[in-house]
Amino acid sequence: MVHRLLCVVMSTWLLVGIGACSTGADVPVLEATPAGLQAGTPIIDTLRTPKGTLLLGQVFPNEFGVTALMLVTGDPLAVWSDLFDQAARVGFAFTAGFGNEPCWPSTATDRWWDTPGEIPIPLTGRHPTGLTGLGCDAYGDAPAGAVGKRRNLMIEMRVGSAPEPYLAHLLVRYGVYATPPLARSPAQAPAAEGPSPVLPKPFTRVPAVGAPLGQPYFDGDGDGYRVAKGSVMVAPTFPGSCGSGGFLAVVRATESTAAVVDRYAEQFRQAGLTTEDRKAVTAGSTTASKVSLTTAGGGDGTITAVTAADGATYLLVERCND
Repeated sequence: MVHRLLCVVMSTWLLVGIGACSTGADVPVLEATPAGLQAGTPIIDTLRTPKGTLLLGQVFPNEFGVTALMLVTGDPLAVWSDLFDQAARVGFAFTAGFGNEPCWPSTATDRWWDTPGEIPIPLTGRHPTGLTGLGCDAYGDAPAGAVGKRRNLMIEMRVGSAPEPYLAHLLVRYGVYATPPLARSPAQAPAAEGPSPVLPKPFTRVPAVGAPLGQPYFDGDGDGYRVAKGSVMVAPTFPGSCGSGGFLAVVRATESTAAVVDRYAEQFRQAGLTTEDRKAVTAGSTTASKVSLTTAGGGDGTITAVTAADGATYLLVERCND
């Protein structure tokens, strides 16, 4: 239960804060209400955020394309089918990320988001009991309009059946690469008929300054990552698509962007990521500043900062093991 003594009242555009408190385990949290850019927001090219989602922060450019992280607020299977159909209409041929079907309910009790199953999703009738979450993964290629190049789209969704750890996210990674499209057997998107076996829970709080950032999704040095001073999380962390541990978090800078970026970069340095690169990256009309830190065999950490039209600056903080 959140202690309400000595709470600091806060309010942001993407985070409606009621107070800054701590849990019984002395982990500081902010009470929060889900919010973000509405469905229909452009991602890239003709792709738009699906109905039943909220885009966190902004679309974040990278060297090859963009990354977009959304909250799922509607029926997850309808959300998935919407985006899948959008991509199919512009030439993407998909393959499932795990097994024969792109979507899979899980009954695993330990790290269910990392343990895809082969439970079929019935579109009518009874769903399996004891579900811990719903996951969907697909990877698609399409010609890029230039000889020898391809567009690649990765879409990943996780929706948990319980409020802790909070999971109701849709991740999109889009890139254009200097290699031809891969030969893949297309996967079928699950139809949006009938309710999803798992529906999203609204989150009620996010980690505050000093609270763990990457738990419970990052193994190894995950305890060392914290919400940095001068930033406010706009939603709980997402585990991302790193097989050996990783996370993505979207935060809003409340102080100097450069200072906040440096605080997150210092956390990566303390974890042994000592090779550093700083550059500007552009996708469409959006330019971001990106800091990348790596080390041989240790994976990478990145901080991508984008300033929105209203002047707010959002950071996508990512950590991925090799």
